[in-house]
Amino acid sequence: MTHILQHEIMSPDQRPELNEAERPEVIDLSGQFDMDNDPLWRPNYGVYDRDVLMVKYRKLATILMELCAEDANIEQELEQSLDYINHSYDLFEEKKDTGYDASFAFLVPTRLNSKDTKYSAEIYPYLPILQRVDPLTRQRTFQGMCPAILDTYIQDEQGRKGVMVFTPVFEDMPNDINNLTTTLHITRKIVNDTVDFAHNKLGANIIGLGATLPKYTKLGRTINVPGANITTGHGGTVWLIGETVNKAQESVKGGGSECIGMIGLGAIGASSAEYILDDPNRRVILFDTSTSTAQKAYMKLIEKYGSNRVLMASDIRELIDKSDVTIAAITTPIGMDLDPQLADIDLTCKIIIDDSQPGCFNREEVEARGGSLAWVIGEDMNPSNILTKENGFSYGGWGPVNDKSEIWGCEAEAGSISHREAYDLATTTPISSDIARKIGRICEQSGVRVAKLQSFGQYL
Repeated sequence: MTHILQHEIMSPDQRPELNEAERPEVIDLSGQFDMDNDPLWRPNYGVYDRDVLMVKYRKLATILMELCAEDANIEQELEQSLDYINHSYDLFEEKKDTGYDASFAFLVPTRLNSKDTKYSAEIYPYLPILQRVDPLTRQRTFQGMCPAILDTYIQDEQGRKGVMVFTPVFEDMPNDINNLTTTLHITRKIVNDTVDFAHNKLGANIIGLGATLPKYTKLGRTINVPGANITTGHGGTVWLIGETVNKAQESVKGGGSECIGMIGLGAIGASSAEYILDDPNRRVILFDTSTSTAQKAYMKLIEKYGSNRVLMASDIRELIDKSDVTIAAITTPIGMDLDPQLADIDLTCKIIIDDSQPGCFNREEVEARGGSLAWVIGEDMNPSNILTKENGFSYGGWGPVNDKSEIWGCEAEAGSISHREAYDLATTTPISSDIARKIGRICEQSGVRVAKLQSFGQYL
């Protein structure tokens, strides 16, 4: 007998969606604890211990209540935080029948880190007490959380729902672990643990990898969970990049030039360049900080499309200058204000499409130079809304504007493969433009369209 998802993660009235002005004052507690030597606070990635986590949150609350004795909300925030932790651990440890028979799972890491406050708000609806502390204390307290459900999608025709699952991979891991081999080993273990949770305890057969997870797992090939169909999400992303380029070109100079800039030639960038060049009227100009990566992509593309349609830039400045539409598919931040090469660049009537998460370009810096910054985001237009989230995971206000119906390309891929039962398109290999188009077609058949151009939670 098919079970449908029976548990509310948190109803909207339980999730305090506060804007910046309403949030309580942040208190720096990093000096209260020995973050580097105390085993309680020292990072121990890939280890999930409910009891240790509970001790950390209670210690945090005790100090906050002493410092803010008149604030009656702290105790409630602690209770809400512990409720979410306990509920998540009950599912993860399967102390009770989960009752889940998920149609697909979309796995996402956290963008929260120990130095930056920009993305930390994405966890506040679940762990509201963490909004009160500094970035380092917040990250060290959060670290140790098990794989957990962040949201569910609207029920499909078969009475099943997709699930959005937190994967405990942190940006701080390379610095905290300080060994690349060990970092990769632990990261892959965490992803494997999360896939096991999503497949064996939540019932999802299609597992989509979000953000950097394909990169750390060799496109999912290091994952070993029998019966789980892994898909990188790269096909949906490449298709949606192409759709975003089409939409962007409509808004620049009455159509803009047919030369598209491509910064970053990894798995997404190289495939996107190929996808764009399938249109015989378009050319691309390429750049990657790795000369060997750039040369490899360049040679492959000119062999297929000819040297008159594929150009190489010597640097990012040249690439942007020669393109009205530029795509960025990299993970390294680009700070225009601090880069002498880019500080005085004129971006008038230019659009940068940033596929990086966290974003590599700063919207304010791009707009200050006359340009526009768009992220690669689609929208669920299916009448049944099967790719629309029930509660609306908001990414802390730094994600899609409509946090329910607007989705990422990798998210659209997993949901559409499940919806169309196109399991043969689940892939853990590099994406060709042909595969991206096939995945794009099932996304369209599932009702996904490119969303209104936007970035950082605001429309252009």
